[in-house]
Amino acid sequence: MTDSFLPNPDHSPQQAAAAEQACASFQASMPAILAAGEDLQLDPHLRSCPRCQALVRDLEAIAEAARQLMPADPPDTLWDQIQRAIALEEQPTNPFTDRDPAHD
Repeated sequence: MTDSFLPNPDHSPQQAAAAEQACASFQASMPAILAAGEDLQLDPHLRSCPRCQALVRDLEAIAEAARQLMPADPPDTLWDQIQRAIALEEQPTNPFTDRDPAHD
C-alpha cells in the first residue's frame, strides 16, 4: 500500500470518514457513469483522489488485458464449418442401410 492510500495524519477522524465516503460514493457511481458514455476522468472526485485514480488505472489495465485475450474476429471459415456440421446432423439416418463399419 502506498502512502497515498494511508489516512492523512492531518485529517480528523471525521475528515477521514468523509474521504472514505466520497471514495465509496464515486466507486458506486462508476458503472452508471461509464454506461452513460461519460468520461470518468472528468469526475471532480477522481481528479483529486489518488486512491480512486489508482483504482481506475488498475481497472483499465485489467480491461486491456482481457481485450487482448479474446480474438477480435472469428475466422472467415467458421460459419461454413457450423453450417456443414448442422447439415450433417440433420441428415436422416436409416439403421438398415447406415451401418457402422466398427460393428461389422
